[in-house]
Amino acid sequence: MSRERWRLLPFNNEVSGRQLALSETLTGGLETPSLYWYEAAQPALILGAAQQPAILDLELSRQAGYTVYKRTSGGALVMAGPGFLCLDVALPPYSVLASRDVTRAYQWFGECWVDTLARLGVSSYLVEPWEARQAKLDLDSASETGQLVKLVCFGTISSYEVASEDGRKLVGLAQVKRRGASLLQAGFHWHWPGAEFARLLALPDEKRPGLVADLAKRAVGLEEVAGRTIGFAELTAAFEASLREMFDIELVPGDWTEEELARSFELQQEKFSPLT
Repeated sequence: MSRERWRLLPFNNEVSGRQLALSETLTGGLETPSLYWYEAAQPALILGAAQQPAILDLELSRQAGYTVYKRTSGGALVMAGPGFLCLDVALPPYSVLASRDVTRAYQWFGECWVDTLARLGVSSYLVEPWEARQAKLDLDSASETGQLVKLVCFGTISSYEVASEDGRKLVGLAQVKRRGASLLQAGFHWHWPGAEFARLLALPDEKRPGLVADLAKRAVGLEEVAGRTIGFAELTAAFEASLREMFDIELVPGDWTEEELARSFELQQEKFSPLT
């Protein structure tokens, strides 16, 4: 495999609507493989593409300082803001790691994350398709309270996502394919906010404790597994080393083009304005 050069975009800590628009921009007319890290500066609740705001207690969410958005990737609720780190990798069709197979497209990404975490002293594994299918079957037959975990992105697990040794989701993945380009997205919580998810969903109070307990069995934060604080610089250096050594990818610092920035501001107004 010959070395491929990717553009490393600047870290972003703007509001979630801005970040959603920048991510969407990467799927339009992309010429250079690109990678960028981001963590929203303000708390936000981001609905999956098919979810409606009614699943949330909107008044309580507003009082708690959350802004609500909807994204075009993934199927369930994400809690963004300080404490939830994200990574986008955008690949044009010619990239050595691009795949037309929607499921297989995730595999290298998940493998890279497992290797990254190992460099940080965290044991994890890649979720195989058979395990993801079984988890879905188990969830489909769960009780009504158990079914509520489907509202939360980290309540379910998919093929090639990354789990802790005890099977809890650690790194979630999402994907968008447009105009031949692939946008692969990863995200993880430094500390798992399961109780906060349960508090902000529009649920009868008697169902919240059960949901908190169920979510705790299904997801976990990175620093909880590591048992220590992991700095952003340490994590990104580990990921970049994995990317280089596993796939011979060279990251070259770059910036957004004027055209990309102009398009992102249009998208922010058209598709990613706050819902509340």
